[in-house]
Amino acid sequence: MSLPARQERVLERIEQSLHACDPPLKSMFAMFTKLARGEEMPRLEELQAPSSPLWDWLKRLAQPARDRRATRRAWANGAPDTRLRAIIVVPILLLALAPAALALACTVW
Repeated sequence: MSLPARQERVLERIEQSLHACDPPLKSMFAMFTKLARGEEMPRLEELQAPSSPLWDWLKRLAQPARDRRATRRAWANGAPDTRLRAIIVVPILLLALAPAALALACTVW
């Protein structure tokens, strides 16, 4: 991850003050880094730049099948962006179907 120079300096100052206040903390962070090196970032903690739906679709097509299955499992488990899409899409679909239902009801009477 790349940060602006100003933010990197702020993080370095925070790191230095933590090392000064709690020396064992450095060794604990080092051990955590060794243990967590091979693990993926949790989905909720990932930051992604906004992109177009077409670009996202193309990226998903380029993923290996194993990764696509993981993405489908995340959708099935109710990942946050999935819930947001459902909140937005369901009312839109209901509004789109309302005229058809009204026309059908008028023709039946």
